[in-house]
Amino acid sequence: RKEREDEAVRVVMKGSRLAQFLPTGKRKNDRIFWCTERTCEVCWDPNGWRPGKPPTKGPYTLRGAREDVPEFRDAQAWFSMVDADNNGYLNATEVATLYQLARGEKLKPKMLNRAMQEMDKDCSGVVEFPEFELWWKTQAGSELEKSRHRAFTLQTDAAQVLLVAADVETKSCWVLGVNTL
Repeated sequence: RKEREDEAVRVVMKGSRLAQFLPTGKRKNDRIFWCTERTCEVCWDPNGWRPGKPPTKGPYTLRGAREDVPEFRDAQAWFSMVDADNNGYLNATEVATLYQLARGEKLKPKMLNRAMQEMDKDCSGVVEFPEFELWWKTQAGSELEKSRHRAFTLQTDAAQVLLVAADVETKSCWVLGVNTL
């Protein structure tokens, strides 16, 4: 156990390229994050640590790391929110509302038809939840939804920082390393 903790601390002190996400699940940027052992702080910069140059962000005092991610709307929440008449399916108007709310896009009729064709797999003219959920996870849903198994949250004195590691092992090292510091 001690050996694993020591290795995890080395990983977080060396630094890793991690993707930072907004609480909505939208990818913000990729940065190199690292922690300082002595002061239990986290810093990040697009290019990593360089002697004599301060980081872009930080240092922020670490409060810990969690393997879960903050709540954000999943496919069910979006579907329920835009199914205005609660009939259990989305019509074209509701799909247009979805795009406006979730992506900030106002769809022109041609694009709305294309979106409906993408989602409506059984060609019924409406989008039932199973069709929407499949589309959300494979096409439109946040990248965070697709990489939830690699996501974790850093708690700092200033904020929660939602991150996604390149792989599960890196995520595990970060969670264990930060909590060991």
